[in-house]
Amino acid sequence: MTEERASGVVLRIHPYGDTSVILYWLTAEQGRLATLAKGARRPKSPLHGKLDLLSAGDFSFVPARRSSLHTLREFSPEQRYLGLRSDYGKLVQVAYAVALLERATESDTPLPEQYELFRSWLEQLERQPAQPRMIYAWEARLLESLGVDPSEAAASLRPEVSKLLQDLLTRDWEELAGLKATGPVVRQLSEFLRRRLVEAIGAVPSSRTDAISLRPEG
Repeated sequence: MTEERASGVVLRIHPYGDTSVILYWLTAEQGRLATLAKGARRPKSPLHGKLDLLSAGDFSFVPARRSSLHTLREFSPEQRYLGLRSDYGKLVQVAYAVALLERATESDTPLPEQYELFRSWLEQLERQPAQPRMIYAWEARLLESLGVDPSEAAASLRPEVSKLLQDLLTRDWEELAGLKATGPVVRQLSEFLRRRLVEAIGAVPSSRTDAISLRPEG
């Protein structure tokens, strides 16, 4: 059977039977897809110890003929995002970002822009504390990548809210940590983005509440 290759990041992992796992990936060319890693939890499996949440790298798989669950053959992890997996607050934000991404996109559909956006967002989240601004930036940029430019509906916003939205859309990730805004401005921006998401995808994952409630520790 012909194998296919892809580069991706593991979004979810679920046990399957006693020794196998199902991995849900985000890739650029194949979009979101699922693979079955047979026997991956056996100590002697070549996949043992390689398959972790948020691990990113190159993998090969055999496409399924009658289902959407493909068979994983090899995986070469290049990045593991250990700084995210060891921080509860960041995991909360990642879980929401993944849920939103899954709700906003279809499986087995190329997602090159969303893939690059998610990878760059993960890299920046790993470098700074979990803060609501990282979620708002993710929401705004995800909407933009889906062809729903949130700034087009920003005429009703107060100038300082509109300015914050533009900063979240256009500033380099590293600059977001230095943004300042008052509580009322942030609340109006949060509600604005929530409404835009509802209009675009029909519903927002309930985990959003926890993701935007986080404050830096220390």
